[in-house]
Amino acid sequence: AGPLTYPKAGKLRAIAAKVPIERILLETDSPYLAPQAKRGKRNEPAYVIHTAEKLAELHGLDVEEVAGITTRNADRLFGLGIERDSAVLAYELGRNLYINVTNNCTNECVFCRRTTNPTVGGFDLQLRRDPTAEEIIEQIADPSKYDEVVFCGFGEPLLKLDVVKKVAQRLRARNARRIRMNTNGQANLIHSRNIVPELVGLIDSFSISLNACDAGQYQELCHSRYGIQACDAVRDFIRECVKHFDDVTATIVSVEDVSVDKARKMVEKDLGCKFRLRTYKKPE
Repeated sequence: AGPLTYPKAGKLRAIAAKVPIERILLETDSPYLAPQAKRGKRNEPAYVIHTAEKLAELHGLDVEEVAGITTRNADRLFGLGIERDSAVLAYELGRNLYINVTNNCTNECVFCRRTTNPTVGGFDLQLRRDPTAEEIIEQIADPSKYDEVVFCGFGEPLLKLDVVKKVAQRLRARNARRIRMNTNGQANLIHSRNIVPELVGLIDSFSISLNACDAGQYQELCHSRYGIQACDAVRDFIRECVKHFDDVTATIVSVEDVSVDKARKMVEKDLGCKFRLRTYKKPE
């Protein structure tokens, strides 16, 4: 509510900055506790914009994003019936556009909330069926206005390789600046061939989920349908991407028992690409 904007409410703002935006609602607390810009006046619903602006600042988002996210949060909590019939195929976060290709995946990772809370930034990503390339393209008005267009979602995009290629081709024709692929790195296992060369000219960068330092640990965390061979396949996929692309990042999730230093060394020295640690907060 309005006190989030008060000059002396530093502790409250620190808490609001740490709580996931998908778990936050906005309220006016009318007729009391007007936000700082209207301090001393009778509070009213129109003033909630000032609280939204402060929350947007804390989370590094646009106020329009906060408005959409908190509205969907309220819908989910109270069952308001807003946007309940269909999942989002393309959604904006910051200056990027994210494409939701599929909910299917070859992994069942212990840290993935695909089956428990399939939302990002308040957007519902739970697909009833996989969309066609044409359905995705219809959702993208002007790809050139984004810093990046990212294939992602709670599934493995490269399961739908033909869809990805068609959409990427259309994005290229419509002057997309950069196109990134977020993947679990098992595409060559999925398709029984090296698919990396097929993405040259379509994809600019890769973010590949390595997640562990060895095959046993990987299977404990990711539960791949391919079993113990999955980890080596992911590493081979990374090496193939490095051969064909300049911008490749391997990531791990900050879970217990995974050595960040060991993973970083393996990525940077053995695999020859960039390393990124993804923060994971275990549900309470």
